[in-house]
Formats: sequence, structure tokens, C-alpha cells
Amino acid sequence: MGGNKKEETLYDIYYMLGFVFLLVSGLLQVFLGWDFLASPYVLTVASLIPLGISLGVANQYFSHWKKAYAWFA
Repeated sequence: MGGNKKEETLYDIYYMLGFVFLLVSGLLQVFLGWDFLASPYVLTVASLIPLGISLGVANQYFSHWKKAYAWFA
């Protein structure tokens, strides 16, 4: 039967990284409270969320532009 593939493609990894960073930032927000938003690490984690998801979209749907987009992003 079809539908399941055993090997992970690169865009799956990018999607997973984006959503893992989203999960980590949400958990940090829950456990550390609102004061955590004053930390300088918030900017780094917040920029990795859309980076991972957008690299996944670029690799999945625009595979001929994936290197240029990765350098741009």
C-alpha cells in the first residue's frame, strides 16, 4: 500500500525543526512566565520558527530555487 515513505526528505526535516522551535518557545513561555520575553534568546528562537517552516516550503514546492532561498534566508 502507498502513502508511507521510509526515507525522510529534507523539507520534512525543515518542517520538523520549525515546529520543534515553536514547541520549545511555547514551553519556555509556559514554564518561565512573561519575564522570559525580556531575554535576548527570544529573538533567536523566534527567528528560527519561520526560517524552518519557510525553508521547508521552499524545498518542497520550489526545489529549483532551494539553494538561492537558503542563502537568502
